[in-house]
Amino acid sequence: KVYKEANRMADMVSELISLSKLQGAEALPEMEPLAVDDLIEEALSRNQLAAEARSIELNRGASVGVQVKGDRSLLVTALSNLVSNAINYSPEKMPVSVSQKVVDGGVVLIRVTDRGIGIAPDDQKRVFERFFRVDQARSRQTGGTGLGLAIVKHVVANHGGNIKLWSRPGTGSTFTIELPIYREEKPAQDAGMKDNEKRDAVTAAAPGLPRAVARVAARRKDKAQ
Repeated sequence: KVYKEANRMADMVSELISLSKLQGAEALPEMEPLAVDDLIEEALSRNQLAAEARSIELNRGASVGVQVKGDRSLLVTALSNLVSNAINYSPEKMPVSVSQKVVDGGVVLIRVTDRGIGIAPDDQKRVFERFFRVDQARSRQTGGTGLGLAIVKHVVANHGGNIKLWSRPGTGSTFTIELPIYREEKPAQDAGMKDNEKRDAVTAAAPGLPRAVARVAARRKDKAQ
């Protein structure tokens, strides 16, 4: 018991350090294009043993094949925290699922859904606060620090995203992370073209344009004389 409590305290210190960094003014250091599929895969892998210990099946939704730009470690941690919570607050043998969906405006939704105890409406407003716990006894039993969802909230905010919660007591909960989709910027079509190539391209697009420009230049020259 002492060993377990010491581990919990060590985890709490580590998570507090992470939170302080996330709330700092510095930009995230390792921003890169990341496949959402890979992030989900790693988060599920981290929680596989915990799920098996409680006979909980981890389900994955269909891939949408998009990328987001971010810090791999932080995003995997955020997703892993949501999956871990879903496992801890679910009855044994009840599945936990992670799905993704692309919506208008270039946003991908990543949903973590459980069929657990659910969260009361009053508690839903506070779940992202530091040290807040929906079920104190269960959190103590699972070694929870009360910081996991606070970290998720700040990670998502630092990636230009948002997190939402839907829950009903006795039915379950769904946490939805919304992140902007990353799309590689295409170079300008005429980048690197020589002047004569650009003129040819303009002529092809508007055949009469060069002659019109020449006529305007001639008129200006006549007026000047």
